[in-house]
Amino acid sequence: MEWQGLDDGGELTARLREHFIGRVYDLGYMIGMTGHLLDAQIAQAENEPLSRLPWRHVFASVEQIILNAGRISSLIRPTQKGKPAVRALRTARAAFMRSVFDDESMEPVHDRTVRNRIEHYDERIEDAIVAAEPGAGWMQDFVGPEDGIRIVDSPPPIWSRRFDPPTGEYVAVDETVNVLQLLHATNAVYRTAEQWLEAHAARP
Repeated sequence: MEWQGLDDGGELTARLREHFIGRVYDLGYMIGMTGHLLDAQIAQAENEPLSRLPWRHVFASVEQIILNAGRISSLIRPTQKGKPAVRALRTARAAFMRSVFDDESMEPVHDRTVRNRIEHYDERIEDAIVAAEPGAGWMQDFVGPEDGIRIVDSPPPIWSRRFDPPTGEYVAVDETVNVLQLLHATNAVYRTAEQWLEAHAARP
């Protein structure tokens, strides 16, 4: 009966509580490992000629960090859609997860704007093109600060993807997230999940 979702008090069963915390733990672990990979890719790039820079690998790592952070956010702050029984379960999940994780330091995790830009790229890029001023340039993949490309006598460009390693700023279709802040916040979430699992004699 543990997998029946809610117990007699209307709260998540013990097994489901362990499952949801464990899922956050797994996602936090993956984000941390991807962060280490990103550091290695950036360090490698510093010693490579421009033509051999692994920028596609850098963007792949950055976007995996953002997407997995969005999955953590969805677990902690679920939407309230669905049938009444589903909404009841999500309400209970939100209350439980908030009691374990939620505080102001998690706000970078809960900003899903850039995640949505990545997941709905086709729609967002078309919106950006329509909204851009005539003659605006198209910036596909650029690693560096915004002023790293000089644009003379031209309207602001459309930044498809830009990442600045020193500051952690990542831009996707003109929306920005700080990946360094995101890594810091998700590491704190990972540690909290680890402590909860240890305290409740659950995995890891």
